[in-house]
Amino acid sequence: MKGGFMTLTPCDFDPGLVADDPRVARYTLAQQVFPFAPASVRDAREMVRQALSEHGQHCLVGMALQVVSELVTNSIVHGIGAEFTLTVKRLGFRTVYIDVAGRSEGRPTLRSNDLSAEGGRGLLLVDLLAQRWGWRMDEDDGLLHTWCLLDGSQALAA
Repeated sequence: MKGGFMTLTPCDFDPGLVADDPRVARYTLAQQVFPFAPASVRDAREMVRQALSEHGQHCLVGMALQVVSELVTNSIVHGIGAEFTLTVKRLGFRTVYIDVAGRSEGRPTLRSNDLSAEGGRGLLLVDLLAQRWGWRMDEDDGLLHTWCLLDGSQALAA
């Protein structure tokens, strides 16, 4: 930890491996490109709410909306370019994979829990709600993918 900040490194978990595993049922529930604009946070939340509700993942809606708000806001605030892509996939029975991909010069950083700071707690919230989360740079398209897995069985137990 340096200067009160903890740097997040890419997680050793590769969601692509799970998504490509033939033993795991997987479905793309929704995918959409959004402009870097404040209204995109609301529009992304609505896309996720609708996709999860239509596919019977009601127990994940609340967590997913909060996580998407944080990931999309980070993409808009720290991104470069004009747009980002939001993808929601169902992995297995109650697990949802959410991915926000866009151009960025920076990397997601999990900051310390400083209550006096004006911002910087979004990824702490993602870390709290998600089963796992991380980021990766796609060498093919140069996009930063910040992703998380939400576990519906955790939501049911809460």
